[in-house]
Amino acid sequence: MTELSGVDLARQALVAAREAAKGATPGGSLA
Repeated sequence: MTELSGVDLARQALVAAREAAKGATPGGSLA
């Protein structure tokens, strides 16, 4: 189990939010 830093957690959250927005918006027009 690797130790995650704040930057890694923030990056994961950004990726998750981007994927959620892409799935919620037609065409994923959120940049």
